[in-house]
Amino acid sequence: MAKAKRYKAQLPLTKDTLKYLAVTVAALIFIAYIITTTRFTLRDFGIVVGFILIGAAARFPERFMPVALGIELISVFTIVSSIRYGSLVGAIVGAAAFTLSGYFTIERPQDVLVAALGFIGIAYFAPLSYAFFAQNLGLTAIALTVGYDVFTGFFYFFMGYGIVSVVRFSVVHIIANYLIIIYLGAKLLGI
Repeated sequence: MAKAKRYKAQLPLTKDTLKYLAVTVAALIFIAYIITTTRFTLRDFGIVVGFILIGAAARFPERFMPVALGIELISVFTIVSSIRYGSLVGAIVGAAAFTLSGYFTIERPQDVLVAALGFIGIAYFAPLSYAFFAQNLGLTAIALTVGYDVFTGFFYFFMGYGIVSVVRFSVVHIIANYLIIIYLGAKLLGI
């Protein structure tokens, strides 16, 4: 039997490798800090990451459509995470999911920015409107979607979209969000 040669495993320590390693370690420390200070469990953190990834992936079919229909899951995940975990978490879910989905949909950078600001607004007002409407999820969904559509529609109209496309998107978006949120949102909130 021949004697095996020993090899030393060496990692290439280039500047890029060290940079990515430092960013990864910083992200893990930040995640650990959030989990320990906000009483998040690892399950809650997984749910939030799942909301972001599923919300972004659900916009993939829009890539193949000639017009934006306004049927998506980012709104429901933003509202549910805002009510369940707070406005900051909801803002992160909405803005991150829409930004991620902007990589594979046909969105201009300014469209992504306006929509992300709209989702931050939804996240801020979701707990307030949920309490204002006496925990009626349907009215909360309609109020938040109308507010989002007025905010984004104003900017989209002045960025070159026609009034017909803005109104069409808003009508479909309000109805779709209402139906999705009263069924899926209620299940996610445990109502």
